[in-house]
Amino acid sequence: MRFLSLEGAPCRGLGQIQIMKKLSQMRSIRFDHHFDVYFGSSWGAILAICLSHSIPFEEIEKAFEASQKYLNSRAHRLLYPFFPRMCPKKVSEPFKHLLEGVSLGELKKRVICHGYDYQFKKLVTYDSSAPKDKDLNVFELVQKLTFAPSVFQPKFHTSIVDASIATRNPLFFTLLKYFQEWKDLSLDVLHIGVGQKKQEGAKVRKLFEKGWLHWVLSKQIFEELESIGRNYQEYLADMIKESKLFKDLRIVTVNPQIEGNLDFSFMGDISLTPEQIRKEVEGWMEALPIDHLEF
Repeated sequence: MRFLSLEGAPCRGLGQIQIMKKLSQMRSIRFDHHFDVYFGSSWGAILAICLSHSIPFEEIEKAFEASQKYLNSRAHRLLYPFFPRMCPKKVSEPFKHLLEGVSLGELKKRVICHGYDYQFKKLVTYDSSAPKDKDLNVFELVQKLTFAPSVFQPKFHTSIVDASIATRNPLFFTLLKYFQEWKDLSLDVLHIGVGQKKQEGAKVRKLFEKGWLHWVLSKQIFEELESIGRNYQEYLADMIKESKLFKDLRIVTVNPQIEGNLDFSFMGDISLTPEQIRKEVEGWMEALPIDHLEF
């Protein structure tokens, strides 16, 4: 079986699309057809759902670009800290014409995506092949599963929000959850990350020596906390691979390491324009060619 695993974070979908476009050109692979199961968290979930429904790549990219332009707009950046509830609906609006009226069970390929239940503090899984989930409205679902600030919306009618609060990388959690179903199968996984900025260990240690005011004022603290959490998730996925729990598991990871001045951290995503995202990811692919990857 072939799996496509997509990490989540605001704006990163455009970067992942750039990577997939290059891979599809090199391998003549249709990303909406090549894989048996698609899974993701946050924006990775939207991308997985769109691909599994055979929506043309150009339409998916237009929707991600429109959403990012809204995030990057002056009005949003100025008002968002005070009115976070304005975000979820407007951010997901560009996907409405693509997904409205579609139920999860109608998707052409199997999709597994995760949300986070902040009331019970646990990850919740939605599976297009599960009878309990087949009738769920896809567009309503993506509004719950994406953009973490939905947790702050006063009248939000559900406790399910963006899974990035708990896990940006869905790979290890999905493999463990479906272990009984997949343990005896041959599994080929292509996992596409979202751009991790390289950090120097000494700088990280110094950050934790700062006082409380620095924690309040510096987003770098939160960037490092997120980086540590993400590295731990990658470590767990590697341990699963090395443990031989599965009969035959192969994981190919494409994970951009960002070198430029652009901020690819969670706290800075909204400041990036679509052009900057593409430039940064394209620059990484030029510096580290990915044409040797086999999947």
